[in-house]
Amino acid sequence: MVTSIFYPKSSADYMNSTAYDQVGRSSFGDKRLAKRYDDLMALVKQKGSVVFHQLSTALKETIGAYRFINNSRVNLGELIYQSCRIEPQDVTDQDLIAYIDGTEIGVKLNSMNKSHWAEHYGVHGGNQNPGFYLYPSLIMSTVSSRIIGLGDMLIYNRPLTKGSKADNIKQRTKRRLLGLEQQESGVWPIVARNTNRRLTKAKRLTFVMDQGGDIYESLQQIETQLGRDFIVRVKNNRQATDLDKGLEGRFSDLLGQSSSLSYTQVPIRGLNHYSKTRAKRIKRRKRQALLGIKYIRVALKRPAHYIQTQHRDKPSLDRPLYLVEVKEHPSTVPSGEGPIHWRLLTTWSINGLTDAQKVVQVYQNRWNIEQLFRILKEQGFKIERSQYRDPYITEKLAVMALKASADALQLVQVRDGQTFVPIQTMFTPEQCQVLGKFNQELSGQTLTVINPHTTESLSWAAWIIARLGGWKGYASQRPPGPITMDRGLKRFKDFCTLQGLIKDP
Repeated sequence: MVTSIFYPKSSADYMNSTAYDQVGRSSFGDKRLAKRYDDLMALVKQKGSVVFHQLSTALKETIGAYRFINNSRVNLGELIYQSCRIEPQDVTDQDLIAYIDGTEIGVKLNSMNKSHWAEHYGVHGGNQNPGFYLYPSLIMSTVSSRIIGLGDMLIYNRPLTKGSKADNIKQRTKRRLLGLEQQESGVWPIVARNTNRRLTKAKRLTFVMDQGGDIYESLQQIETQLGRDFIVRVKNNRQATDLDKGLEGRFSDLLGQSSSLSYTQVPIRGLNHYSKTRAKRIKRRKRQALLGIKYIRVALKRPAHYIQTQHRDKPSLDRPLYLVEVKEHPSTVPSGEGPIHWRLLTTWSINGLTDAQKVVQVYQNRWNIEQLFRILKEQGFKIERSQYRDPYITEKLAVMALKASADALQLVQVRDGQTFVPIQTMFTPEQCQVLGKFNQELSGQTLTVINPHTTESLSWAAWIIARLGGWKGYASQRPPGPITMDRGLKRFKDFCTLQGLIKDP
């Protein structure tokens, strides 16, 4: 009997429970817990921290926070569900993108040593450090690129490996016989299914994934079972048929025989982060890259392992797909770096270069979920520095911190004012009055440092928050990023708290 080592925790744990169907039920089954959740989330957003003794000077609030997070009724599945709520009016008949990606979260526990928790809780990375993996979906509008919220989160960890190298190889081979969702690769379709369940009223929903999501069975489930679209960066050099030329071969061969190459200038963001897949730091300079783009219409062949007896009845991905190749011209590749080279597989129809460029642009916007992780971790909430006696508490804190991180990211998205988002989506009328006072104080005497946005828009608030975060307000200056917004948001909400204390008799 083969035993799975993949035990995911997500909103499905709550949505599949009897409590989910109870009409009129308060969050966590208790009005007091529902209110405590709202109050605690407000404090987390205000302070930019999940360290409870830093959230409030009032002992009563600190004790309440600890009681909430330790309450057995506040289970992780429902906490994820509540933290990923999206208003129906924001998604009804909308064309949406769901970016799925994951990050590692290490836990630092102050009650027992690292080896104890690695053995009893689980590990991440190199089989030594206790921790878990967090996979969210970030929802954006296809038309405006506006961030709408989080569609779902999934958490899992790996058991500590103790056997010999040969034994571990045998176990991995056996696990390949399990169903997809009993393997770690199942994280992609599980998050996609949970997200789709929350966004049933969306007109179109496209899942965008990096190379980890390039799994035939997962793509088949998204397209056939969910009836949704996908854009995935190709990892596997698959066997396919060029439907227009009738040629068969691997992706590289078919693309090599295609002559429909067009060049276009594309802005490329800089990178400086630790890669989960390559286990090393990735650096890339910001530049205007000259990218060659070609595309072909293909039909995928069934993977070789589908021929095996236990997989013969698995459904196929029969829908025609488009394969887009993006490769940077040598003239714009900085010294010491390799050229950008992506292959993207998509259900989107491509009838010309403009359509292919749109697919590339949507994939590039994966940058936003990387930014979300930056805010969550070292440069924002510093979730990996939290030290609690129970690693399961850190899981709950990560869920709440990720939800709070989305506020700073949303402000980054609207900073240029090209997309109108009502200011009421994030700030109360009282907070808008405070923003107005700050706007008068921070606006200079010249047009270069005057808030250019209308007061009804979230962009107007984003300009003020960025100034509070240290941005100088000049158009020639680098636009404010998520860390600047996070810092400004903390300052603003601290001031609102102080003002409330002064007014309080």
